[in-house]
Amino acid sequence: MGNEKPSTKNQVLKILRDMAKKEPGTAVSGEDLAEITGFSRVSVWKAVQALQNSGYQIESGKTGYRLVHEREDSVMPFEFGENEAQVVFVEETASTMDEGRKIAFERMMNPEASEDTGKEGSYGRRAAALGRKPVIVICDRQTDGKDRKGNKWNAKEGSLAFTLVTEVSLPSSKASRMVLAAQVTAANTLKALTGKSFHLKWPNEIWDEKEKVGGVLDEVFVSGNRTKWINLGIGINLTGIFSRKDFLKTFMTMYKEIENKVIKYPEILVAEWNYYCSDINKTVRNSSDGFQGTFIGADDGGFGLIKNSGGDVMRLTPGESYLL
Repeated sequence: MGNEKPSTKNQVLKILRDMAKKEPGTAVSGEDLAEITGFSRVSVWKAVQALQNSGYQIESGKTGYRLVHEREDSVMPFEFGENEAQVVFVEETASTMDEGRKIAFERMMNPEASEDTGKEGSYGRRAAALGRKPVIVICDRQTDGKDRKGNKWNAKEGSLAFTLVTEVSLPSSKASRMVLAAQVTAANTLKALTGKSFHLKWPNEIWDEKEKVGGVLDEVFVSGNRTKWINLGIGINLTGIFSRKDFLKTFMTMYKEIENKVIKYPEILVAEWNYYCSDINKTVRNSSDGFQGTFIGADDGGFGLIKNSGGDVMRLTPGESYLL
């Protein structure tokens, strides 16, 4: 997603990690850290302080610094290297969608901002630097997450709750295409990390062989007849199989290709989604009016399609209909 040079914190942490593995108990001097990273000793010292304040146990002594204990399952931005600027971390929030909305509006209201306003929660400098690049908002604790139906989404400890902030411009009638994109990206990510197959259900669910393991919630801002931004709240309830950092890194890499399909090759995206869908050719009913028939897949607007015995096709609106 990004091509920025890794920060001082990222490089210092990587060196201390490598040393802790190769020569446990051995410290690295500030002078050596400065020479290796190319940053000043003051910058190195500030980076170590920031890492310590972020929960990494780093001992400082006469011979230098050594990493004693990691921050458990860390998703701090500097863990993402060149993609650091595209990761926003908050310890606790009612919902990552709330934080994503702040970023989206900040971009619209202050597109030329060159520095933060100084107010808590301001994303002005980040918005100016990133332009239209996507951003991931991740938290350790989400206290009031909701699913598409408005029900509370209770995340298990160690599970993922994050929001992908995007500024993809689509006709408003095609906005739900991005939900398909998020589902496919999540399924591809899970498969890459576990070696197992995952399935998709319309309009927004992700399943393993037995049960629902995740879902996607979208929020869209439209100007005229085109989208200005589409934010995607993604929840994954799988724990202990992979780290959150590994999931997000893989997701970010795979999203690059998927976003290209969203804009230029929607027919390929739809075909991939339909391939993953476990309800194709099954008899289903529309939750809103009871229309029954065979589910034949999704279209390039993210709408579900049911064909009845007479050949009539019902186009189901995401957010208003579910399959029964």
